[in-house]
Amino acid sequence: MGEAFQLRDDLLDAFGDSADTGKPAGLDFAQHKMTLLLGWAMQRDDRIHSLITEPGHTPDEVRRRLVDTGVPGDVERHIAGLVERGCKAIADAPIGPAWRDDLKDLAMRVAYRNA
Repeated sequence: MGEAFQLRDDLLDAFGDSADTGKPAGLDFAQHKMTLLLGWAMQRDDRIHSLITEPGHTPDEVRRRLVDTGVPGDVERHIAGLVERGCKAIADAPIGPAWRDDLKDLAMRVAYRNA
């Protein structure tokens, strides 16, 4: 679930609304922070690297290239797989039903939060 949380954070940084997240959108791009989102995109499109490393490019340019690669959808599917595995692990854990329900709820909130 920690990986799902981080991937959601990467997507929110790239595509979220700064009013919701409390930080400027595209901050990871501006800080040249390597994320799974960018790593996957760079494997598909060499131009992503220059958009991140060379001055003068805007977060909107990076966002458009990311969408063109299809990586955001792939990351969403990866998150869904992580949630599925996490929920299965919770279901199989030797804990009481109330804890199980709370942990599944937490898993969903972590993976699918808006901010």
